[in-house]
Amino acid sequence: MGEVKDIHAKYYLALRLSLPCPVGLIIAANPSTLINLARAGDRDRELLIRDIHDGTLSDCYPIPPSVRQAVRNRIGKDRERARDLEAIIRRTGTLYPKDYWPSYCVLGNWMGGSMGTYLRHYPRYFDAMPVRDVGLIASEGRMTIPLSDNTPAGVLDITSHYFEFIPEEEGDSPQPTLLRADELIEGRHYYIVPTTAYGLYRYHIRDVVRVVGFHNRTPLIEFLSKGSHFANLAGEKLSEYHVAQAMQEVLRQLDLTLTSYSLAPCWPAESEESITPHYELFVERSDLRNLDQGLKLAQFLDERLARLNGEYAARRESLRLGAVHLRLLPAGAWQEWIASVWPMLAGLRNSTNIRA
Repeated sequence: MGEVKDIHAKYYLALRLSLPCPVGLIIAANPSTLINLARAGDRDRELLIRDIHDGTLSDCYPIPPSVRQAVRNRIGKDRERARDLEAIIRRTGTLYPKDYWPSYCVLGNWMGGSMGTYLRHYPRYFDAMPVRDVGLIASEGRMTIPLSDNTPAGVLDITSHYFEFIPEEEGDSPQPTLLRADELIEGRHYYIVPTTAYGLYRYHIRDVVRVVGFHNRTPLIEFLSKGSHFANLAGEKLSEYHVAQAMQEVLRQLDLTLTSYSLAPCWPAESEESITPHYELFVERSDLRNLDQGLKLAQFLDERLARLNGEYAARRESLRLGAVHLRLLPAGAWQEWIASVWPMLAGLRNSTNIRA
């Protein structure tokens, strides 16, 4: 799959190989990948069903000859499966994984941090399939081991590394407090600092985690954000998880689905009279019913951020920070951006592995 560079071709090939199978596990670190996979299957349903029926691999997408040769012996005619898929479309009007893969199929992906914005849309495509977080993992090592479905929390992997923790409020201190795992308090936020057998000593990876409970005496923690993912235009200290939580609540309130979004700190141009900085919300125009809905989305997000972050509220009230502005992007802008940077991305973050 790594030789296939076109994102649409990747989705098509993954579906062409897996649709005939009773898939039991799907792993894609970011849940947006699985949502896009599900949408691709519905978009290309006629093409996929025809290929499954005829035992072919379509020429509609740029798949390298070496890959075509490698998968040629793995595909064949499956007319019964093609009829089953056609029956699903007649019954439901769509072709989503919840109808063509078993209900016991496990979805593996990150669930913490900003991922909740995407996870709320899983029922539409996957119904009640169990979701298991893949754990807090970095190139420095594994930090947590997930024990339960449908939660971003995992037990601290104390058998692989030695972990210490810095209280979040001391993250920039030159001499911060270092706590052992058994000294943590449920509900508090910390920076996780591993010492590994591979030579890293008190390595500050800038990951912020929250303690959600304990397994015996070992803390259960969930990832919130990278510590560097803070914006601070006027002292508001707005974090990634503030934005993710606020947007998740607003989208639920408006019953709205976004392909993706970005909230970016902005300073007025030199030509503008205003000197008040603000945040701009970038969304695709096609995700909104009309402009009024987009303006309401920006307004509600601004209000929810003020409720979640007292510093943000204070800066908005004192007019040191302006309201969230809406910026509309053309339809397909996020997908074009992903396609443009895809050759530079590698590893688990954008891979899709499907195992029967």
